[in-house]
Amino acid sequence: MNRIRLKKKKTTSARSLSDTLTIAVFFLFMLIPGIFYILLKPPAFLESERRSAEAMPEISLSSIYDKEYYEDFESFLLDAFFARDLMIRGKNLFSTDILMQTDVDGIMKTDDGVVKLLMECDKARISETAETFDRICSEYFQQAGGIYLSVIPGRSFYFSDSEKLCFEECSNTLDRKMRTPHSTVDLTGVLSQDSYYCTDIHWKQQKLLPVARLILDAMGRAFPPTVFSETELGEFTGTVGSQSHLCDETDILTIVTSEYTKKAEVSYLVSGESGGVYDTDAFYESYDKYDVFLRGETTGGANNSFISIKTGSSGGRLIIFRDSFARSLAPLLLGSYSEIILIDLRAGSGSLERYADLLSGSEDTDVLFLVSAYVVNTTAIK
Repeated sequence: MNRIRLKKKKTTSARSLSDTLTIAVFFLFMLIPGIFYILLKPPAFLESERRSAEAMPEISLSSIYDKEYYEDFESFLLDAFFARDLMIRGKNLFSTDILMQTDVDGIMKTDDGVVKLLMECDKARISETAETFDRICSEYFQQAGGIYLSVIPGRSFYFSDSEKLCFEECSNTLDRKMRTPHSTVDLTGVLSQDSYYCTDIHWKQQKLLPVARLILDAMGRAFPPTVFSETELGEFTGTVGSQSHLCDETDILTIVTSEYTKKAEVSYLVSGESGGVYDTDAFYESYDKYDVFLRGETTGGANNSFISIKTGSSGGRLIIFRDSFARSLAPLLLGSYSEIILIDLRAGSGSLERYADLLSGSEDTDVLFLVSAYVVNTTAIK
C-alpha cells in the first residue's frame, strides 16, 4: 500500500511540474515578442488610428507610488503591444461576424466597407451650438444679405431608419433652437449612399455638384458657367476603415478642378501662409488623405480655422462656418463669389474678434452655417 501511495505522489508531483512548465512557456511565448517589440521598436505614431502613440512614462522613486504612472504605463503597453492591429482586427471581426453585433464602438460593417453611426441625438450639445450661431449673427451679421443653415447627413442616413430618424432629430433641433432668422437648405434629397467614401466619414467631391447647385440656388446665386474636370489621385483607406480594422476595401480620391480652382488665391490666416485650393502632395505625405482639400486642419503647425479664398470673380462674399466637410465643397462655389471665407468653429468662436474686419456683414455678404450631423452632435461648438 505504501509503495502504491508513493508512486501516486510522485506522479502528481510530475504532473504539477509539467503544468507549471506549460504555463510558463505559454506566458513566455506571449510576452517575449511583445517585450522585444517594445525594447527595439516602440511605435511613435499609430497610422491606423491617425494619432501619436503613448510614450513610455518616466520612472522615478516617487512615480512608482503614483496611480497615474501605472495608468500611463498601461496605455503605453496597449499602444506598443506586438501585432496590436492584427489582434484588434481579430477581436472586432469576432464581434461582428461571430457574435453578430451590429457595430463596434459606433462603426458598422457593410457590404462595401464601414459606416460611422450617429446613434443618438445630444440635444443639450446641439442647443449650445445654436446659441453660438445666434451670438455670432447678432455680433457680426445683422446687415448680412442672407443667413443660411444646412446640416450634412452622414452615410449612415442611407443605411437604416433609426439613423435617419436620429439625423432628422439633430437637424430639426438645431433649426428650431437657432432663433436668428435664417433659411434652411435640406441636402438629403441630392445625396445618396454613393455620395460618400466607403472607408471614410467624408463625402466625395465629385458627387457634390448637385449639392453646390442646391445651395447656390437657395442663396439666389447663379451656378458658375465653367467646365469641371475630375482627376484621380489614387487609392486610400479612410480614417473610419483604419480605426475600425473591419474592412479591406479602399476608396479612390478624386479632385474636381475648374478655371476658378486654378486661379484662386488661398490665404491661411492663422499661419500667414498662402497656396492653392488643392495640396496634392498631401495625398502622398499625409496620413489623412482628405488633407488634399485646403491643406487639412493644420498648416505650418498652426490650425487652419480661418481661410480666405479670393477667386477673381465678380460678386459678393460668402462666409462659411464649417467643419471638415466644407473643404471639398468650397472649391465648387468659387465662380459665384469674389471671396469665400471658411471659419472652423471647433477652434472656438472667441478667436473671431481677431478677424472682426473680415466679418463685417453687408448686403453683398451671405453667411452659411454648414455642419455635419456627426460633428454638431459630438463636438462642443462655443
